[in-house]
Parts: sequence; structure tokens; C-alpha cells
Amino acid sequence: MLKSLDAILNTGIRIAIGAYTTTPIQSLLVDIVQLPLNLRSQMQGMIYGLKILSFEKHPLSEEMKQNEETNNIRALINNRNDMHWTISDRLQAAQKCFYAHKNLFKSRLLNRTIKLRIYKTIIQPVLTYSCESWTMTKNDERSLKIFERNILRKIFGPKIDENHEYRRRTNAELEELINGQNVIKAIKSQRLRWAGHVVRMTDDRMPKRIFDATPYNTRARGRPRSRWLDEIEEDCRKIGVQRWRVIAQDRSEWRKIVNEVKAHPEL
Repeated sequence: MLKSLDAILNTGIRIAIGAYTTTPIQSLLVDIVQLPLNLRSQMQGMIYGLKILSFEKHPLSEEMKQNEETNNIRALINNRNDMHWTISDRLQAAQKCFYAHKNLFKSRLLNRTIKLRIYKTIIQPVLTYSCESWTMTKNDERSLKIFERNILRKIFGPKIDENHEYRRRTNAELEELINGQNVIKAIKSQRLRWAGHVVRMTDDRMPKRIFDATPYNTRARGRPRSRWLDEIEEDCRKIGVQRWRVIAQDRSEWRKIVNEVKAHPEL
């Protein structure tokens, strides 16, 4: 079973998870507990609900990239649990979306409230597509914040200081204008929402079985990369939520926590 799975991972596959039509893959994952540890990060994309996955070693990667960029549903996973390229793709797609609607942000007929709503309903969903499965480094968070601040400066414009001169708005001023509801907190909120959904799944569901599995084998040398579950637990610790798996069983209570995260000062 492991040899068959390893062969598929080495050649690369493209699978659709949304409708759970991946019968060959499910048959290989019947005994998921036997998976080696170094394959766990590659399987995490399946666990956390990416609709389309494509592996970097796929022999038709160029054709797949072209098709997926056209459909705007591309996501890459690898054996290092590195989401940098996926986030870079999302930034490029969001940049294109912004320039496609640039005239709206320049228009004097629209006030700032409407422009901010346009950003949050059209551009931000493109930027955060499949963010429920992301593990972000500090550099990734910085890149996402820089992109958002550039758009916010377009929306709110410069500020007149005490000398009656125009100056650029600071990062702190922009955070105050949006009440602290930045893109990073939006991503973490979506990630917690999906975590609660996975925890509430029945034990016979494939994502839940992989989520609860404990693969064996030794780790590679060096500091382990931050896992998706590590970041979920770290976010819960920062907002003061204990025993989050138990709380997540209550949909109403968990929904309140997810909404609070969008503007929580500790995140």
C-alpha cells in the first residue's frame, strides 16, 4: 500500500476533493495510520479541504498551471508543508483583480465605505482562496499585509497633518480605520471555522480519519516546520480558548469565537 501511495506522490496527481469522487485515493488511505510521517504534510491538503490539489512534480505541471490560473482555483502542496508558492499565486491573482477594478477605487462618485466593501467582497476572497489550509510564516503574513495596506491607502488617501501638508497614512492609522479587521485575522478566522467543521465531522469521514491519525516514522533533521494544527492551537491560546475541540462541538459558541477572531487584538 505504501509503495503504491509513494509512486503516486512521486509522479504527482491532480484530484478533486469537493465531491469526494477520488475513489482510488480513498482506497489507498483505508489504513492511514500506517503512513510515514514525511507524507503527512502532503496529505494535509486533503485533510483541510482544498478543492483542487496539484503536486509540483506533475509531468503536466505547466499545462495544469495554465488551466488552474484560468479557473482561479490553483493550490500547491509539497512535502515541506510550505505554502509560500500558493500564497504568492493568490497575491498575483488578487493584484490582477485589483487592477481590473482600479477605476472604482479612483472614482470620486464612490465614498470610502463603498470602496472598502468592494475590496472585502471582490478582492479579498480572491486573495484568501483556500486559506483554511494555510500555514503562514512571518514573511507570508508581511506580504499579505503589505498588499492590503497598498489598497487601503488607495481607498483612504493621504492625511493632512498639523502643518496642512499631505502625508502618507501610517500602518497604525490604517489599522484604526478598519477597526483592526485586517486580512491576517480574516484568514485565521476562516482557518478556525474550518477546524471546527473538521472536528464535528463523523468518524467515518475521510478528512476526520486523517485528522485524528498518528503517522509513524522519524522526522527529518532540523527544526520541524509549523503544522496547520500547531497554528490552530497557538491562535486558540492567544485568544484564551481552552479545550477548543470540545467547544467546537457547539456550533453557536464556536461561531461566536470565529467572529471575535476577525478583530481580536492579540492576533
